[in-house]
Amino acid sequence: MVPCPLLTVCLIRRKRPRWFSFRSRYLYKKNILEDSLQYLEFSGTVVYSREKNDCSFLSEDLRSQLTPGSAVGFDMEWPPSFTKGQKQKVALIQLCVSDHKCYLFHLSSMLGFPAGLKMLLEDDTIKKVGVGIEGDMWRLLSDFDIKLKNFLELTDLANEKLRCAEKWSLDGLVKHLFNRQLKKDRDVRCSSWNDFDLTEEQKRYAATDAYVTASVSQRHRFSGRVIDMAGNRISVIAIDEAHCISEWGHDFRGAYRNLGNLKKILAGVPIMALTATASPSVRDDIMKCLKLVDPVVTCTSFDRPNIFLGVRRKSGEILQDLKQFLIKKNGLGGDYEFDGSAIVYCPSRKEAERVSSELYKLGVLCGVYHAGMGITQRRETQHRFMRDEIQCIVATVAFGMGINKADIRKVIHYGAPKEMESYYQEIGRAGRDGLPSSCHVLWAPGDMVTASARFLFLFCVYFRNASPALTCYLSFRLILSHFEDKQLRKVTSGIMETEACCDNCKSGLFCLTLRCSERQHDFGKEAYDLMSAVSALNERFGTAVPILLLRGSVSLPADTPPAVHLHSDVPGLLSA
Repeated sequence: MVPCPLLTVCLIRRKRPRWFSFRSRYLYKKNILEDSLQYLEFSGTVVYSREKNDCSFLSEDLRSQLTPGSAVGFDMEWPPSFTKGQKQKVALIQLCVSDHKCYLFHLSSMLGFPAGLKMLLEDDTIKKVGVGIEGDMWRLLSDFDIKLKNFLELTDLANEKLRCAEKWSLDGLVKHLFNRQLKKDRDVRCSSWNDFDLTEEQKRYAATDAYVTASVSQRHRFSGRVIDMAGNRISVIAIDEAHCISEWGHDFRGAYRNLGNLKKILAGVPIMALTATASPSVRDDIMKCLKLVDPVVTCTSFDRPNIFLGVRRKSGEILQDLKQFLIKKNGLGGDYEFDGSAIVYCPSRKEAERVSSELYKLGVLCGVYHAGMGITQRRETQHRFMRDEIQCIVATVAFGMGINKADIRKVIHYGAPKEMESYYQEIGRAGRDGLPSSCHVLWAPGDMVTASARFLFLFCVYFRNASPALTCYLSFRLILSHFEDKQLRKVTSGIMETEACCDNCKSGLFCLTLRCSERQHDFGKEAYDLMSAVSALNERFGTAVPILLLRGSVSLPADTPPAVHLHSDVPGLLSA
């Protein structure tokens, strides 16, 4: 079987696949998803998805757009969706093992049957997973003389795995197993056992996963329910993105700091904290907050050998700064594009809007994403990016958590990041497929106003090449030294000291024989003098006036306190 050709994203007018062109004397009903799901190809009641991962996005859209009383099932990697009302319509999902494509068909509303669809159903090389295809649905297939081959009924599979005496219908499955995941026919995970009776053997066979936010976990009622569940053998407490405990728990999300109370409520239940960006100090803070005593700490290398790092100064012109990362499209006039999916991070919403507008002028297919947008707009932008309808997304730090797009080729920070942890988290979204990718920081001195002390060191001093000693070290090595301790650093090799590592390696600025101790200087006296001048001015001015005082300048502002001129402790100050 030859799958139907996919349409290019840039085409405005969609065309039906050639094998959907067959029509009977009946007119097909127009599918309700036609105007809102432009990444799909379909005709009448047939929906065709490009990739199997699209099932997750399709699930969200179907929840809000299907008519009351509709039920939709997805392939084994995704849970089903269910809308209010009784069972009226059903759907069939097909998973094509060879090229990982999914086909979703609303069988119950068909008034005609495309010849191409019949070919797919009868093709024994395609594994077909059906949900609720029973009774009238089988008669429908029989009416069209369809000999369904290699078909697996999801309800039969679930009933078999749960070993229930009475078989459940589609309606029963959706109600009782709405959080179910089937993993290669091996197990069934259920969301709640309270709604129906199961034997102890069935309960041992299946598992329950419970997800709560940090704020909910602090409520008194939640604590009582958890204690009640403790007798049902809670196996582990897993805390994902654990670095947020240290990053946001001190001020923005105080509930994060109280997660250690779970240790008191469920004494003896192991706690597992997971994060991809935790420096030694952050790891210590997480252990202290969660009240972990002598925990097993497992660290892997932070080195990403397929990522190239580069840092440059901004020119002040957005187009001039970003054009260096773009290439011209073939045969499309003056339009530009990135050489793959890209994310451009901006320090503010206003800057994100400006950058997005300038990229749009160059013909780049891009979208904007920030916390000032509505949730519907943000979700639509994210889905378009994940489905490759747009090539680039311009966003603030609000975008990225939970994003798992493997083929992102570039991550560009248009402005210095505020801290090391968020920077490494954001560049970690590039090149997850293992192919070469690049990350670039475009910065200006004004960006350092909001940067942390560590970034003042790395980006303001090192990347400006103000210190000869620092230019002899690798960009990547300095970043890794923030996260890795000495023991872990011994096993970090990657592609250090090659042109594929970072801009300093490419420029030949590294020198492994240099010892920093030979270039160290004590600037304590100068720092004391500068802070004394700031104190003498009652902290009223910026850095320029204290420097003028230290230099003995007569060009002091008119409102300079008179007492300053008599301050003998500050060297260089003018006497009265």
